[in-house]
Amino acid sequence: MVSNFGIINTGDQPVFMMQPTPRLLSPEQVIVTNAITKLPRPGTEVFLGRNDVLSHLGDARRKGSARHVIFGMGGVGKSELALQYAESQQHELSLTWWITAETPDQISSGLLSLTSRLTSTPADALSHEHAADWSIEWLNQNHDWLLILDNVSEPAHVVSLLGKLHGRGQIIITTRRDVRWPRRVDAIRLPVLSPEKAIQLISQVVGLDGDVDLAAISKVAEFLGFLPLALDQAAAYISQTQISPSRYVEKLLKSPAQMLDSAAAGDKEQETIVKVWNITMAALIERSEDAVECLYILAFYAPDDIPRVILEELSGDDDFDAYLGLLASFSMVTLTPESVHIHRLVRNVLVMGMLSHPEVGKSLRDTAFDWIFAHLVPNPADHLDKWPLLRRLTPHFMSIASFYPPEDWTEEYGAACHAFGNFESIQGNYRRALHFRRIAMDVAVSILGDNKLATVTAMSNAGASFRDVGEIDKAIELQERALDMAESCGANDEDLAVMTGQLGRTYGMAGDIENSLRFIERSVSMAEKAFGSEHHETALRLADLGNFHLYLNDSGKAIPLLERALRIAERQLEPRHPLVAIRMRDVANAYSKGGGNIIRAVKLTKEALDIFEETLGPEHSITSESVKLLADIYHSAGRYDNALHLAQRALLTAKDLSPLELSMRHVQIAVLFTHLGRHRQAIQSIEKACVDGMDEQSISVLEELTKAIKGRAR
Repeated sequence: MVSNFGIINTGDQPVFMMQPTPRLLSPEQVIVTNAITKLPRPGTEVFLGRNDVLSHLGDARRKGSARHVIFGMGGVGKSELALQYAESQQHELSLTWWITAETPDQISSGLLSLTSRLTSTPADALSHEHAADWSIEWLNQNHDWLLILDNVSEPAHVVSLLGKLHGRGQIIITTRRDVRWPRRVDAIRLPVLSPEKAIQLISQVVGLDGDVDLAAISKVAEFLGFLPLALDQAAAYISQTQISPSRYVEKLLKSPAQMLDSAAAGDKEQETIVKVWNITMAALIERSEDAVECLYILAFYAPDDIPRVILEELSGDDDFDAYLGLLASFSMVTLTPESVHIHRLVRNVLVMGMLSHPEVGKSLRDTAFDWIFAHLVPNPADHLDKWPLLRRLTPHFMSIASFYPPEDWTEEYGAACHAFGNFESIQGNYRRALHFRRIAMDVAVSILGDNKLATVTAMSNAGASFRDVGEIDKAIELQERALDMAESCGANDEDLAVMTGQLGRTYGMAGDIENSLRFIERSVSMAEKAFGSEHHETALRLADLGNFHLYLNDSGKAIPLLERALRIAERQLEPRHPLVAIRMRDVANAYSKGGGNIIRAVKLTKEALDIFEETLGPEHSITSESVKLLADIYHSAGRYDNALHLAQRALLTAKDLSPLELSMRHVQIAVLFTHLGRHRQAIQSIEKACVDGMDEQSISVLEELTKAIKGRAR
């Protein structure tokens, strides 16, 4: 090798001497006889949930040359994984060398240190360039080594090194960057832990056995999004302070920012999750402040499945997709062609930061709201094509709504609540519809006052939702008040027809037959005049009247009305519209109860069920109710095998059943088992029918039925 010379200046009257640097042995002359290991620290004692990646890395090393990039969000455990793997392999290797590689200078210094260690040459006697070349040449001439480049910030910093290294050792790069890496590099995305492993990690670090405080530990793990660094940080804090996991949950919910930035004393090897992400945010800000603003806006949504279609560009000249791409490259979001996902703890930390700057936070919150509001329609029943998007938007609007205190309410916010309330009501999600409609009513009263049509409409709709969840008295109070105010507020005949019909239906559920019939008949007459005889709103009013007569066991009057409502819906709505299916179900129910055309009842119920499964999903409450109806029809027709299968399916998907309703479902299944001669299973179903909340009379009836079934079994 060529010698380097320098000038040494010493004393008051210096003598200048030319001092050559040490001459290094050639790389092939340096043979490692005792294993050399350089790692930054010991691995953590509790390390879980990564066996598949460790096995993959070990298998790759044994097969020869291997280059791996382990990437993922800050705190997911990339460095810890590399450390654990290095410790597990070091006894089989002549060299295990760790380089903190955030910058090119650090990489150069790491290679210089490697040369110094292999040649026993003082580092300050070596030049970076020649030392790097020497270490690369040594690695190329040997095979049993592991080189770890930790926390690489840019692929460009290591591309040259990867191009020069062609030996048979193993290279592991850890990075937050989810970008295009050189070919023939094995890229491994490291996910968060599974919920089970996250709970196990906290339990083992804290030293808890069994199910002690398992519920609280589960809450901690879920709040922290199953992120290993945050989990370990929380567990270390619990262990050192000797507080219970329940107490930690209290502190975390009360002061999340403080807890997420609190490490156990003396535990400086692990940075807090907040500090880790602050580094990432600084790097992002340096590249694009607009991308960071985009990330803060996304934080107001629910963390999963944010539809990309709603995301508008921050300004007409900016490329919003490029902002998302940059965020994804730093593993702060995950992208698919259809959606954006943000880790729940990243989201929580960002929101906490905005809460400390309320004016900035409100502006970003309002932007998030505007992106959703632009895709809403006031009456979703008329826009079936919007339903898939509205379903996806619902959790995101609920998230945004939690950041709107009453003093920030606007007419647009109330209109959005009204739209989502209408949508959820159509979907049969009655409690969620009530949540939105109550807010819409409160917003209208607060901003517009009582004497406005929007307020009256919101009040009537809120009453309908109270009725749907069984709060009849509250429903009647609101709907009567709304109807009394409607005409003075400028309500037209269409509005009055709808409000009148809603009140009539509520009176029916209250058992007030006289008022129910009076208001429903009035609503039919009003709807025919206001909407026309062929409008689907008229069909809805006719269906209400038909179902009223069916309730009175007058199928002769009910069936013609329900058939007419079905024909109107089929002509006016899309063939696969759920409202058409509801009209089909009405007619089928009437034939079933009236002992009429069972074949038509089965056909219509099956067609309706097919539409519900397609548009609402197999687990939806309306779908479940339709499965139950088909079971009832088969039961009445003596087709017990079909009825049993459907009754069991309906029970599995049923939601929010009252104790009596749940009991009756089990009783029906018991009866069907009895018809089929399966008496032991019938007895088991009867035992399940005795549920909490039943009155003494119902319990007595069940006991008698149990005796009867046992008697038949003998």
